[in-house]
Amino acid sequence: KRSFRVYSDYCRNNLTYNKMTKINTTYRNSSGKYYYFTTAINYTNGTPHMGHAYEIVTSDILVRIARLFGFNTRFQTGTDEHGQKIAATAEKKGISPKELCDENVKQFKNMNEKLQISTDRFIRTTDADHYESCKELWRRCEAKGDIYLGKYNGWYNVREESFMTELEAKMLNYTDPISGLPLTKMEEPSYFFRITNYLESIKNHIIDNPEFIQPESSRESILARLEALGSDSEDLSISRASFSWGVPVPNDQEHVMYVWFDALTNYITGLKWADFDNDLEENSLFNKYWENTVHIVGKDITWFHSVIWPAMLLSVGLSLPKTIFAHGFVTAPDGKKMSKSLGNVVDPFEQIDKIGSDPFRYYLAREGRFGNDIKYQPSSVIDYNNGELADTYGNLISRITNLTHKFCQGVAPSLSQSLLLDKPVDIDTVFEEYYLAWNCFRIDECIQIAMDLSRNINKFLTDHAPWNKDNGKSDEERIEIIRIVLEGSYYISILLSPFITLACKEVFNRLGTPEKIIPEVDINYNNIKPGTPILIGEPLFKRIVNKEEKTFEELKAEKREREKQRRSGNKKLSETKDKGK
Repeated sequence: KRSFRVYSDYCRNNLTYNKMTKINTTYRNSSGKYYYFTTAINYTNGTPHMGHAYEIVTSDILVRIARLFGFNTRFQTGTDEHGQKIAATAEKKGISPKELCDENVKQFKNMNEKLQISTDRFIRTTDADHYESCKELWRRCEAKGDIYLGKYNGWYNVREESFMTELEAKMLNYTDPISGLPLTKMEEPSYFFRITNYLESIKNHIIDNPEFIQPESSRESILARLEALGSDSEDLSISRASFSWGVPVPNDQEHVMYVWFDALTNYITGLKWADFDNDLEENSLFNKYWENTVHIVGKDITWFHSVIWPAMLLSVGLSLPKTIFAHGFVTAPDGKKMSKSLGNVVDPFEQIDKIGSDPFRYYLAREGRFGNDIKYQPSSVIDYNNGELADTYGNLISRITNLTHKFCQGVAPSLSQSLLLDKPVDIDTVFEEYYLAWNCFRIDECIQIAMDLSRNINKFLTDHAPWNKDNGKSDEERIEIIRIVLEGSYYISILLSPFITLACKEVFNRLGTPEKIIPEVDINYNNIKPGTPILIGEPLFKRIVNKEEKTFEELKAEKREREKQRRSGNKKLSETKDKGK
């Protein structure tokens, strides 16, 4: 059984802690605070895959928990629609780059809708305000003296749409580590950004602010790369002249902006940064949210977000994001990268349609520590659905709603003034643990805390057995048991609501009590108004049968058939022996 003290020590010893939320900060201190969460914007060269689903779901869960604690939270995702790859793919299909992007944007929005994603803005880099934001950022960097025209002669990674110095390319053996494809040697006129002016400041910021890059493995990787560059670092090429699909460079129509210079700017576009100087009032989006910005990105693009992006921000005098959290990849069950050539790709749309959005969301958050790679194993998806969602949480809701109808006329009873029974769990401690886990980006631990509570409430109900009239309990005690378990079910549903949004919405409806933010929840088991009708419904989660496994009934039937065949065989053998005699 967890305790807040034990979990605090665990968090201190095993996690780089986020200074936005010190350990001695409690969930009660959330009033008036702002958070800005973003995902990386998705490249529209293709349709959504499991990696996209994983990032948007885990980010949405972090955001929903922030809202649950009462934080003023803004959440942005979107699409990255410029660059050489998109132009080339569109040309092969015989359509314009914008038409290709429009087709795939529909797929990303469709996936988000199926997954119950709660964004405040879906930004596209083809949006008009984003063009203006990019141009304004360029002009300010140029005015600072950080942009100049030159000639690029070096290496280019087409998959990442990224330039590389000779040293960086050599460190990778001139090969893209993800795709295995060789890097491209190129030479063309280009504008350059004086990133070298800021590398030392960025390195010092990373060292002085351990919460800036998380988890620790990503932080160490970036510091090692900066150390390896040393005095051999070069300025960054930030424009292309060999194609035209991109944001035009101000005052030079021969060049379009480097896709990463364009894409990274989306984070401030979403806060109306280009209008910030003309809107210094308290209600300015940028003024409110930028201070506590959290970027959730894949570990393969951490460099762009933790080095290139900060250099751009420092150039124009803006503060850096509070945290860049780099999550892992979703792999095949054997731990290998999902690849069409290997035939092990899992389609997120098929999985959502097959098992539902709640079990899908639950698995992505539950399977492994957030920040590490996770394996997508259909058998484990089934185990979590059946063992935790259906048998533990869903079964508790069915038990208590039916007991309320059997012993309390279908309405919530009052909580006894004499408090005949000890409460099974200190809810205040549970909320503190949950808050601390969220601060550590441990959404997997948030689930464990919620499920531990579910098991404790289930055990409390089983141990006290209000249906058993021979256990010596008074009628008043039986009613109090039901009241406590109804309240426990409400607490559990609040904690699980960021993960299984549809099921918890249904439970709040059955309990006749709306969801509250945690600071407003009564921790004394007194949230459901006495006399509130309690509804009975279908099981929240259907058990999923693995077609590769036999059900208990199927195994019994097969055993009966074998017994029948054995008896029949013995009978024939006996008859044969008789004839022989």
